[in-house]
Amino acid sequence: MPEVSQSAPESASLDDLALAFGTDKCSAFHGYAPIYEELLRPLLAQPVRLLEIGVLGGSSIAMWAAWFRHADARFIGIDIDTTRCMPLPDPRITILRASATDPGLWPGIGAQDIVIDDGSHLATEQTAGFQLGWKHVSPGGVWIIEDLHTAWSAEHCPAGVNVMQFLFGLTTGMQARGALARARDVTTDIHSVAFHHGLAVIRKAR
Repeated sequence: MPEVSQSAPESASLDDLALAFGTDKCSAFHGYAPIYEELLRPLLAQPVRLLEIGVLGGSSIAMWAAWFRHADARFIGIDIDTTRCMPLPDPRITILRASATDPGLWPGIGAQDIVIDDGSHLATEQTAGFQLGWKHVSPGGVWIIEDLHTAWSAEHCPAGVNVMQFLFGLTTGMQARGALARARDVTTDIHSVAFHHGLAVIRKAR
């Protein structure tokens, strides 16, 4: 894993950092970094709270810490196997051995401005994690689900659960607010659901 200074140049794009850290969010792989830059750049000067589901080697959470430079920003990475994660000396980063589907996880982590699900990609876990964690997203915050191409993989859709169907259900529920919502079990604090290549971005109302 290449070493990148925590004091990376302010002019560095998120994709520059993604390439340097070797995360698959870079333009040479999934190509998410330019999308994230457009989406999240307005928060660069803020003391963001970011939680990433799925740590693996730690390259992605290290990239976020290098990009969001505010001294009071905080980054949490969770994974069911943290032994694969490289040492991360930035004191703003916390790595937890945990699952997003564990109800006991969420009450202790506090409100998060950004949650990124790059975990197992199993639809059952993507949906369960969202249902447990959504109330812990700050007003105006976002929950992002990565690698939506797995919705077309039977391996990632156990028990017939499909993350795209789940997301369409959230979108339908958002549009159904009002008279219909009184008779439906809908999430009433969703501001928007946006789709990008490989990504779904669910934004909470302020």
